[in-house]
Amino acid sequence: MGLFDKLRKAEEQGRGAAHRKLETTRESWDDAERRLRRQMRLHPRSGNPSAPSPEPVQPPVSSSKKEVAGHILPNPRNSEQNAA
Repeated sequence: MGLFDKLRKAEEQGRGAAHRKLETTRESWDDAERRLRRQMRLHPRSGNPSAPSPEPVQPPVSSSKKEVAGHILPNPRNSEQNAA
């Protein structure tokens, strides 16, 4: 077996290894895409009445304005005084 035959055989082995690795990479990429699509898929809710409906979103209370916060959040001292 001459030098050129050895080089040709080594090149074929390298090419074959690269093709195999590329194929396994494509398969793992397809699997990852499949898993991602499955997670992103929308599943319709069943007609189960026990399932809680989403509650409306309320805006956050601003603490920078005392007059607004006074109407929303009662003063705890006032409720203690009223109870006594």
